[in-house]
Amino acid sequence: MRVGSRFVLGFSSAPDTLMKANWTYLDPPGTGGASYGLQQNQSTILALRSAAGLGFVVNRKLSLGASFGAIYNANSLHAPLYLPIAAATGGLENTARPAGVRSGL
Repeated sequence: MRVGSRFVLGFSSAPDTLMKANWTYLDPPGTGGASYGLQQNQSTILALRSAAGLGFVVNRKLSLGASFGAIYNANSLHAPLYLPIAAATGGLENTARPAGVRSGL
């Protein structure tokens, strides 16, 4: 975009990365046959690059300019979180409970 006869201003915004994945994971049986079975997982990644630039026309063969850019990055992962509680379950090393779930033993 021209700003006057000698200046040019430019803007851009474009995705660098756009990814989304949904998958399942079958937890294999551990010690004593403990397993959480089929688990749902989801992840997303977004990286958006934006920039602005200003150019100045010195003459027909020479132009000078400068630009500034920034990247916005957002990542998310939705997956089960398991915390080991082997001591409370009699020593089963691979036994855990989903985080946030209360249970009595």
